[in-house]
Amino acid sequence: MVSLVVLLASMMLAAVPALALSAVWTGSGPGTAEVVSDGSAAAPEFRYALYGPEVWSTSTWRFSATTTASGPIEIGYVYSGFHAFYDVDAFLRAFVTHDGGTTSTTLVEAHAGGCCSPPSQGFGYTGTATLDVAPGDTVGFELGGRNYDSDARLLGTLTLDDTAVTPPDTAPPTLDLPDDLTAPATGPQGATVTFTASATDQVDVDVPVSCTPASGATFPVGATEVACRAEDAAGNVATGGFTVTVTPVPATPTEPEDQTPTPPTPPTPPTPPAPAPPAPAPSECPVGSAPFLPTFGPWDAPPDLSSPCYRMVKTGEGNLVGHGGWLLVDVRFHLA
Repeated sequence: MVSLVVLLASMMLAAVPALALSAVWTGSGPGTAEVVSDGSAAAPEFRYALYGPEVWSTSTWRFSATTTASGPIEIGYVYSGFHAFYDVDAFLRAFVTHDGGTTSTTLVEAHAGGCCSPPSQGFGYTGTATLDVAPGDTVGFELGGRNYDSDARLLGTLTLDDTAVTPPDTAPPTLDLPDDLTAPATGPQGATVTFTASATDQVDVDVPVSCTPASGATFPVGATEVACRAEDAAGNVATGGFTVTVTPVPATPTEPEDQTPTPPTPPTPPTPPAPAPPAPAPSECPVGSAPFLPTFGPWDAPPDLSSPCYRMVKTGEGNLVGHGGWLLVDVRFHLA
């Protein structure tokens, strides 16, 4: 029966093409844990063997690699082996470890209490595991089992193939664009505006984004629509956009004109009349202030001009209004 299982496994292995993960596989576990192929030149293959009382407890082997793939991948598997005859268990789980967390998927979980039904007397399982991975994730399988038989052996071989058809990439990238932007003009041409636009994709790691106008262009005063586009390797396209508004340069404030009305020119006052000459000072020579001697005959001799006051007196005969008598003529002079 063991030879039949080995022959069946050999036939299935011959039909498995090489893996396309571009990763190196490693294996570990109790007893003999042999990496027959690490996947660099042929399909990854792992083999284990354990003998003795240890087989009466569940034993686990691990076969894994760090992937460079991204998105959902399909890995075909062929798991065959011999875990003796009585009270036999066999299991196979696929797992992905991403950012320290591990997700497992059970592919095989078989038990036979007595003889002659799988997985007793040997087993062989084939199928496909679909895993969602990202570059840097650890992808792998855990396999093993137990028995409670005097034939204390656990033998197994796992061969992998990821050349099954990978689900097509039909999802467009996701654009990450800025919100609408506003910038003040720095001159009559507008303003230079920079921004960041990027895209993510389920499969492709790097997806270029192009925008028109581009970041760093000079945007005119007013609102300008920016159109962006991203395309992944499968030809899926995503488009989007946002608005850049450039505000005008504020006008330089000017001093307001003085609106205060000019007061009217007052009329020229009339020229006052020239002041009247002062009244002559009272005579400093009142009557009787200068002594004189009345005389008869012609005018008296001129007075002494060194005196501020003098009198000229003429006496003579005369007939006043028909009356006989004397006439006195008194003339006073004031020396200014």
